[in-house]
Amino acid sequence: MKNKLGKITNNKNYSVRTQISLSPNLKMYIDRQADFMGISMSAYIRGVLVEKIKRQEADIDTKKNIVNRFVGAGSGNNAWGKTKTSVLKWQKEIRKDKDVYS
Repeated sequence: MKNKLGKITNNKNYSVRTQISLSPNLKMYIDRQADFMGISMSAYIRGVLVEKIKRQEADIDTKKNIVNRFVGAGSGNNAWGKTKTSVLKWQKEIRKDKDVYS
């Protein structure tokens, strides 16, 4: 998705117009921010949306990595240890309970 987002954001052809509704206070805030940055309100909003999408994708990637590490650990992955002994050592450290597999 990251490559797709790059292709989308690098396209500078803004021929598709959209309409959003803003409260007067929010519009005033966005106008001030855009003026301060020296860009149009549209450019400011586009930038905010792209950054939000990037953060969401990074969050999804992080969650996928956690799940893959956890799930993969049971099928030959070395995340929890390479040998039965190292896995049992890990188990004792994490659970601080009696080893039921010895």
